[in-house]
Parts: sequence; C-alpha cells; structure tokens
Amino acid sequence: MLEMLFDTSYGLAHHPFLLLILWLLALVLTGKLDAYGIGDLFFQVSLFQRIWVGLALGFLVQTVLVAGFLLGSKPAIPMDTAWWISVLSGLGLTLALAAFFVREKLKYLFDEGRTAKENRLSLAMFLGFLLSWGLSGLCCWRFPGGVMAQLNVWFVMGAAIALFAIHAGMALIGEERLTPAVPLCVLLMGAVAVYLAFALQAPFGASLLVLAIWLASSFAGWNRYKYGLVEMQHRKRECLRTVVDEKCRCDPFALPPEEESDAAPRYRDGVPMEHDRTKPFVILCTSGGGIKAAAWTVTALRAIHRRVPDFHRHVRIITGASGGMVGAGFYVEALARAQAQQRAIDFSALYDRVTRDMLSKVVHRMIFRDLVLYPFPFAHPNNRGQALEETWPELQTLSFGQLLTLERNGIVPSLVYSPMMVEDGRRLLIANLDLWSCSVNRAPMIGTGSEPKALLSVSGFEYGRLFSPEELDRLRVSTAARLSATFPYVTPAVSLPTVPRRRVVDAGYYDNFGVSLAVDWVRTHRNWLRANARCVVIVQLRCSMDEMQRQARFDRDSAPGSALAAGWEWLTSPIEGILSAREAGMSFRNDEMLEGLSCLLSGMAFERTPEGGAQGSMPFFSTVLLECNVSAPLSWRLTRRQRIQLRQFFHRQGAGNDATNLQQRLEQLALRLRASEPADRLDHLWRREGAMAENPSRTSAVQQNSIPFQGRC
Repeated sequence: MLEMLFDTSYGLAHHPFLLLILWLLALVLTGKLDAYGIGDLFFQVSLFQRIWVGLALGFLVQTVLVAGFLLGSKPAIPMDTAWWISVLSGLGLTLALAAFFVREKLKYLFDEGRTAKENRLSLAMFLGFLLSWGLSGLCCWRFPGGVMAQLNVWFVMGAAIALFAIHAGMALIGEERLTPAVPLCVLLMGAVAVYLAFALQAPFGASLLVLAIWLASSFAGWNRYKYGLVEMQHRKRECLRTVVDEKCRCDPFALPPEEESDAAPRYRDGVPMEHDRTKPFVILCTSGGGIKAAAWTVTALRAIHRRVPDFHRHVRIITGASGGMVGAGFYVEALARAQAQQRAIDFSALYDRVTRDMLSKVVHRMIFRDLVLYPFPFAHPNNRGQALEETWPELQTLSFGQLLTLERNGIVPSLVYSPMMVEDGRRLLIANLDLWSCSVNRAPMIGTGSEPKALLSVSGFEYGRLFSPEELDRLRVSTAARLSATFPYVTPAVSLPTVPRRRVVDAGYYDNFGVSLAVDWVRTHRNWLRANARCVVIVQLRCSMDEMQRQARFDRDSAPGSALAAGWEWLTSPIEGILSAREAGMSFRNDEMLEGLSCLLSGMAFERTPEGGAQGSMPFFSTVLLECNVSAPLSWRLTRRQRIQLRQFFHRQGAGNDATNLQQRLEQLALRLRASEPADRLDHLWRREGAMAENPSRTSAVQQNSIPFQGRC
C-alpha cells in the first residue's frame, strides 16, 4: 500500500502538469479564484447542478491520481490492491476536502451567515464527490482476478465521456440551465488523458505533444480573419493605408487652433448638435468591470433618476468601457422603448435583464464548439463572442442607424464605444457623433514646415470613416458592446476586414473609465458649450475601489513583507509594476486631465436666479464621482447575493460614513441639474462652495460630500 502511494507521489512530482491541475482545483475549493467568478461556477448553483459538479470533481481527481500512479509505477497491479487504493485514497481525499470545507476562512460549507439551503447545496456537491469514488471502487471490485490499473482509467474516462455527452446534449436544448463547471472538469480530464498518452511514449512523448500543438496552431492560423464580424463577413477588405492617407492627411475639419473650439459638434451625417442653452450638458462616463460594472451603471442611474426624473434629457453623451458600456446600452434601449410607449423606465426590470447569467453560454460555446473547431482555418463567426451577444437580445435588435434619429432629436444620449486595436494601440470609435477632432492631435512643431498646426498623431479611427456610413447603420449595438468588452481569453479578439489586419480588444486597455474621450470632446467644443449649455457636468460611474480603499491598500501593500517574498522581488517587481500601472495609472491620468480641463474652463461660470430672488454663481464645469465598493468578480455572472447587494447599495450606506456615503453627492448633483430650487437649499450650496473658495483649509473636510469641480489652478 505504501509502495503504491509512493509511486503515485513519485509520478505527480515528476510531472508538474498534474500537480498544476490539483493546485488549480485547490485554489477553486479555497475561494482564491472568486475574484474572477470561477468559484461561483462550482458552488453558486442549484442542488441538482452541485451533484453533477461533485461527480465531475471526483472523476477529475481520480484521473489525475491514477495518471500519476501509471507514470510512476509498473502498469499492472492486483485487483484487491486496486480496490483498496481507490477506497482508501478516496476516503483520504474526502476527509482532506472536508477539512478544507469546515475551515473558518472558507465560505462553502457551514460558514457564518450562510443559510441552511446553501449548506445543503454544499453537501450535495460533497455527496456527488463521494459517489464518483464509490463507483470507481465498485468497478475495480466487480471484476474477478487480476486487473490492470488502466481499468480505472478507462472507467473514469468513460464516465467523463458520458458526462460530456449528456451536457453537450442538454446544451443544445438550453445552455442557460447548466453550470460550465462540469464541462470544464471534463476538459481538464481530457487534457490529462492526452498528456498521459504522450508521456507514456517517453522519451519522445513530450516532443510529439509539442509537435502536435505546433501543427494544430499553424493550421488554425492560416486564416488570419477567422474571428470576424458577422455583419461584415462578405465585405471587401479595406486598405488601411488608403484610409490613413485620405482621411488623416486631408482632414475636412482642419480648422485653425483659435477657431477649433468654436466648431459646433456634429453627427456623422453633418447635422449639427442642438441643445437647450438653459439646461446643463451632462456626459456620462461608466467604467469597465464585467457584469458588476453593468449592474452598477443601472443602479447608479436609477438613484440619479429618483432625484432628477428628467436626467435623461440632460445626458447627451455616454462613454466608457467594457461592462459599463453594456449597461449603458441597455439603458439607452430601455429609454428609447419607454419614450416610444410614453412611460417611465422600469429600472427593476432593466436591472434583472442586465444581471442575468451571461457566462454559462459563453463557456459552453467555447468548450463544445470553439475548442473543437480551433484547428480548422475556415471562418468561425458563431464563436463564444457571438454567444455573449446572444445573451443581450435587446441590444441585438437595436442598430446605430435606428439610434441616429433618436440622438439628433435628443430622445436618447449618444453612445460612444471605443475598443482598442491590438496592432497599433489606436481606438476604434463607434458612434453616431463626428469624433474626428477628438482623435487627431496637433501642436506647433519646429522644423516640420507646418509650425502653426502640425499633425502629431491620430489616436483613433471612426468606424463610419474606416468603412462606410452604411456599414455603421447596419452595425448592431450588441456587436459594438461586445467589441468594447472583449475580455482576455473569455471572448476572442475580432479581426477587422482591413489590410493590414487589425484586431479589436477591450476598451479598458486604453481607458477603462471613459474620461479621456469625454475630456477631449469638452475641450474641443468648449466655446460651443459655453454658448449652448448652462453648465457642463461629467458624471463618473466606477465600480472600482474608492479613494479611502486606495489609501488603505497603499498602507497595507507598503508594509514590509516576508523575507522570502523580498528575495523574489527581482522576478515579481516587473509584473507587479505592470499590474499597478494598469490599475492605477489610468485613474491618475484621468484625474490630471480633469484638472487640466478645469483650469481651461476656470474663468467660466453661470448665473442662476432661484425662486425667492436669491442669486449666485456656480462653476461652469464640474464632475461627480460615484464609486461602488461591493465585492464582485470580474466576470459575466453574479450570484443572487451579489445581485441583491448591488441593487440595494444606496439603501445600505451609513449616514456617518463620509468615505462610502454617496447620498450627499447625489443630492449635490441634483441641485446642480435642476432648473429651479428653493432658495434656502441653493443659498446653502453657494455658501458652502464660497467658504471652500475663501478658506482652502476647509476643502478637505467637505470635498467628499460635494461635487469636486476645480483643480489646483
């Protein structure tokens, strides 16, 4: 018995791939991958699904252990030994997993605050795990005489194939009813089986495996436009150099620097934007962050609408990235439908649509279709990215051609999607607005022959200019939202029909908050805004940590760590630096851009006469930041508890907690946007801001309860 355990340990130790799978499984069971939503796929499911998950986990662990035994021992063992190995090792593993489950730090079994139903669901998965080991032990005990150790492998793989076939058949009926955890486990079992088949052919097994992967990848890469847009499958590929030469060098909006800010904003068909100068001009910036960002966008908009019912009449532009723009698309679609039916938006139904499961269908499409078709070079439009779009049926029925008339009439705001192109780092601007002036950077440059206004760079291409206005008319909002929310590996990068090829990925690579584009638009049209708007407000909706959390993280991460971690800093420092720059760099740069815009517009103010005859002035430009600190995974799936927490976020804020209490900011925003207010409330607001201007030392004490509107100018 000890010899068999030693052989298994020996095989695992000499094959890190098997240890890696066990390590990943341990991370899932201990909740270390919950930030990415992986743990929820295994545990936040129904009773029936947990039994399936337990079976799949049990078979996966058996496959890894038996593979380790076969790679570290002789191929044949007696029947009774095989049975005892199966039973005793299964008992040991179940006891070990049970010890993991009942630990105080884990939340999957008997954790404080969990309901009895959730505990029963955890026990159901545990029962499925025991059942898988019992079936394997029964199989080895049932056959008389000596039996090969491969018998257990064949049984486990047969059970895995049965699980896979059942789930594949059910996926054709209704993918949304299934959890992707089972096919993920089966996929790992298949990987172990393939690895075992090649490893047993040593010393040439590893070389054959590498050769097979290289051949499959090379064959799949013959078609460089494999993952394209469904709307443009049969379109002639556009020469990108021609677009650059014709539409960058010969810019029709090449106005002198002193006249550029006077240019009226236009839609792509040349119609100038109109705005009631007695109303504020609001730009909404919503951050990326998967389904959490989409849910937070709807939750924050609902809270704003409760205080300013006509808020949708003030918002003219919405920018952002990833999940936030998905929520914005749902908001615009609901707004258009509500306006057509002459009723108010049903935010409760809108929230339910935004927070439904969007991940299961994507994972099933990836496993049952994308992986199977990966080696084949033909076009593959019906991929997991298309599956993500299919979870947004409301956005699939809405095109940019339909939105154009609604935007020009001021019924809905203009959506601006800005995914990034991999090859050159430029943005692909998808909108009905003419954004050419926001994507061209000019400045006086010595020695170029065009010192008054030299072209420095082109930071983005407009979709309508890159292809044609007709193509933009046909483009669905769901497709633009998917391009802007192309998470790494979850959905594939889309190849545009251009020569050379351009791949499009998540907008969060360039700006995860949408502030950069909003600031560029206001700066470019600042004089027009001064003549046609009462004030300008940029509303930022972020689902990331707030300033107090950033400060707490700074203090925690600055504390001295272990000596072992310090010894490996030569290896980890570059990676940590990249991740920190990715997370915090955009936020700091956006704040700097907002300060620069505040300095540019610092001389502008608007007068306002409220009821009662009191007068006062407010800054022409201001911004407000609404951040969400609810813990949720960066994924396309929310648990029931997370949905409730996000829905009730504004109701659970503590009145005395200035760091997380957003009620005051919402009230200040409502005062800024309303056309008329009682004199006493406005007088209080003006006195507050006047005191801040006269006594800067008081600014820090009240800045979290008011709208930040000025920089250090």
